Amino acid sequence: MEATSVLLSTDVLLRITSFQVGVYHDMVPLLHATRKCHDDDDHLPSFHVTFAKWLELHTVERVPLLLATVPLMQSLVAVFAATAGHIALLQATMSLRSKCRSHENSTSHLVNVAAQAGQVNVIAFLLSGRGDTAVSHEAMVGAATNGHLNVVQYLHQLRPRDDYTTHVLDVAASQGHLDIVTFLHHHRREGCTTAAMDGAAGNGHLSVVKFLHAHRSEGCTKSAISLAAAHGHLDVIVWLCRHRKEGWHPEALTHAAAGGHVDVLAFLLRRRPRAGCLMLGMDLAATNGHLNVVTFLHTHRKDGCTEKAVAGAVRNGHADVAAYFEQHGDDLVHGVCCACGFNKPRRHASPFQDGVVEAFVPWATYGAVPHPVTANDISAMQRLVSPWLAIHGEAALPRLFKAVPAASRIVQVFAISTPSSFHLLRLSLNIDYQSLMIIAATSGQVDSIRQLQASYHDRVAIHESAALVAAAANGHLQTVKYLHAYCPNLLGADAMVNAAAGGHLEIVKFLHTHRGDDDWSTDVVDAAAANGHVEVVQFLHTSPTQGCTISGLQMATIRGHLDIVRWIHVHRNDLWRASDVMEKAAQGGHLAILQYVLDTSPNVSCTTYAMDLAATHGHLEIVQFLHAHRTDGCTDVAMQGATSNGHDHVVAYLVVHGHELIHSLCGVCGFYKLRSHYCAVYERAIARKPQRMRACTEQL
Repeated sequence: MEATSVLLSTDVLLRITSFQVGVYHDMVPLLHATRKCHDDDDHLPSFHVTFAKWLELHTVERVPLLLATVPLMQSLVAVFAATAGHIALLQATMSLRSKCRSHENSTSHLVNVAAQAGQVNVIAFLLSGRGDTAVSHEAMVGAATNGHLNVVQYLHQLRPRDDYTTHVLDVAASQGHLDIVTFLHHHRREGCTTAAMDGAAGNGHLSVVKFLHAHRSEGCTKSAISLAAAHGHLDVIVWLCRHRKEGWHPEALTHAAAGGHVDVLAFLLRRRPRAGCLMLGMDLAATNGHLNVVTFLHTHRKDGCTEKAVAGAVRNGHADVAAYFEQHGDDLVHGVCCACGFNKPRRHASPFQDGVVEAFVPWATYGAVPHPVTANDISAMQRLVSPWLAIHGEAALPRLFKAVPAASRIVQVFAISTPSSFHLLRLSLNIDYQSLMIIAATSGQVDSIRQLQASYHDRVAIHESAALVAAAANGHLQTVKYLHAYCPNLLGADAMVNAAAGGHLEIVKFLHTHRGDDDWSTDVVDAAAANGHVEVVQFLHTSPTQGCTISGLQMATIRGHLDIVRWIHVHRNDLWRASDVMEKAAQGGHLAILQYVLDTSPNVSCTTYAMDLAATHGHLEIVQFLHAHRTDGCTDVAMQGATSNGHDHVVAYLVVHGHELIHSLCGVCGFYKLRSHYCAVYERAIARKPQRMRACTEQL
C-alpha cells in the first residue's frame, strides 16, 4: 500500500511525465491545426480560432513551453500575434527567433502581416531599433487593400521620399477606400494606372470613380463599363457614359446578361441597339437561371442562343428557363443548318432544301472546293455537274450561284475541262483565269487552252509554264506539244521532273528531244527511280543526261521498288552500297529487297541500324528475318522505338529474344555486345585483382 501511494503521488507523476517524449494533452488540437496549415494556407483562419481559445485558457506564460514542444508552430503563433495586435505574445515568440530563421517568422513578413491587419502598434514594435529596412512594398499594398489609413499614413511617415509603385493607389481605388485614395493622391508621387478607375467601376465605387475623374489624368479603359456591367452597377455605367469618352466593348452586354442585370442590358441597348452578338449572353443567362434576361433578349434581340442554353438550364435545375425554351425554342435556339451550313433557328427553312441546289450543299457547307484542283477532283466535279445540267438546265445556274457561291467555281472547272461547255464561263462569278489554264492542262483539254488564250491572253499568259508542268504530270502529250509549240521558251525543268515521276515515257522523250540540256538534272532520274518507273530510268540512262544518284536508290528502296534496285545494282554499281540498301529496305519493311541483297552480297557488312529501323517502324517479319539470317542484332533503340510507336507485337518478340538480339555497350571492354556477352577483358582483370574488380562491379 505504501509503495502504491508513493507511485500515485501527484508530485512524483509530474516528475515522471516531465521526462517522457510527446506532446502535452492541451497542445494536441493545436498540433493538428498546425499540420493542416502546413499542407494548405486556407486553414490558417481555423488555426487562429483554435489558438485564440487555447490562449484564453492557458495565457501567454505557457507559450514558451508550447513553442519548445512544437517548434514548427513558432511562425504561426508569430503571425497570429501580429494579426491580433498581441505585443506580449509577439515578444514571447521573438525571443525564440534565433531558433527559427524561416521567412515566415522574419521581421519583414510580420510587418506585412501587421499592415494587412491594421496593427500600427505591432509595426512600431517590430521596427523599434531597426529603422525602416524591414518595410517593403507589400506592407503598403496590404494596408491600402484592406483600408487601413492609419497604417498607410504611418508607413508614409517612415519613408516619405521612397517610391513604392502605382499598384498601391490602384488597389485602394479598386477596393473603394476613398480616404486612402485621397491621401495617396495628395501626399505620394507614384500615381496610378487606368486599372484604378477600371477596378473602382467594376466594384461599384462611384465616389472613387468621380474623385479619380476630377483629380487624376490616367482615366480608364473600355473594361470599366464591362466590369461594372458584370456586377450590375448601373449608376456607375450611367455616370461613365455621360462623363467619359472611352466607350464600351460589346462584351459588356454578355457580362450583364450572364449576371442577370436586365436594367444594365436595357440601358446599354438603348444607346447601341445593334451592338455585338448576344448569343453567348443568352447561353450564360439561361445556364445561370436568369429567366428575366432570356425573355428580355427574346423580345429585343434576334441573336437567339445555342443548344448550350437549354442544356445548361436543365443541368443546373432551372425548370422555369427550361420550360420557356420548350415553348419558344424553335425561335430562340440556333444551330448549324445541315443544308446551308449557317447558324439558323430550329424553324429555319433553308433555300438549300430546294432540289436545284441540294446537290451542291456539301461544297457550300464544308468549303470543299480544293486548290489546286487535281485530275481526280476534275472527274468528281464532272460527275456532279453533268447530270445536274441535264435535269435543271443552264437557266438555273444564276439561282444556284446565288444560293451557293462556291458552285460557281465547280461549274468553272466543269466548263474548262469540257470544251463543249466552255460558254458556261460567261455565267460564272469571280473567274480566276490563271488557275483555269492549269485546270485545262491538267485535264488535257487543248481546245479549252486555245479558247482561253484567244479570249483572255493577257490574264492567262503568266501561268503557261505551270500549265506545262500540269500537263506533263498528268500524261497529256498533245497538250505538252501544243504548249511547247505555242511558247518554246517556257521553263521546262519542273515539267521534266513531273513527267518522269509519273512514268510518262513519251513525254520524257519529247521534252528530252526539244528542251535544252540546262533543263536536265539528276532530279529527273531520281524522281523516276523513286516511283519505280524502270523504263524511264533505262531511257535516261542511255541518254547523255545526268544519271541517277544515291538519293534515287534510297527512295526506291524505301518504297519497295525491287526492279529499280536490281537495275541500279547491275547498271550503276558505283551507287551500290549493300549495307545502306539493307537498312532502307528494313525501314520500309520490304523483305524481297532484303533477300535480294543477301543473295547477291552474302558477305555484306551490316550494323544494328537495320533491325533498329525495322522494329521502330513495326515490321516484325523483317526483325524475324534478320534474326534468322544475320548476327548483327539490334540495340535498345529497337525496343524504345517499338514501344513509343505502339508496335506491341514487335515489343513482345524483343522481350522473348532480347538476350539473343539486343546489343549494348560493354562497360569493361568498350564494345557493343549482347546482354549475355562473356567479357574476356573482365575475366582477365578479375584474375589479376579479384577483390578490387568485384567491388567495382558491385558499385556499377
